[in-house]
Amino acid sequence: MLSLDEAISKVKELFPKAQVKQYAVYNGLFIFDINRQLDPNEDEFGTFYSVNQKTGSCLEFSVLTDISPKEFDALTFKGIS
Repeated sequence: MLSLDEAISKVKELFPKAQVKQYAVYNGLFIFDINRQLDPNEDEFGTFYSVNQKTGSCLEFSVLTDISPKEFDALTFKGIS
């Protein structure tokens, strides 16, 4: 099972200049809110990405299709220090 630090490293591999602002845990996924605007070479897509705690797979996470609004509102996001 991936630790939080390992999951952050997975996101940083994809977006080296992005800032990981906060995270929540949902159904075996770390959900990260990231700021990609720090990298002018990156197009602005969604700001949420998930890392599977078991496999380490990192994917864009849609707050419209991957989770219900009620479930998203119930997530507890924690800041990254």
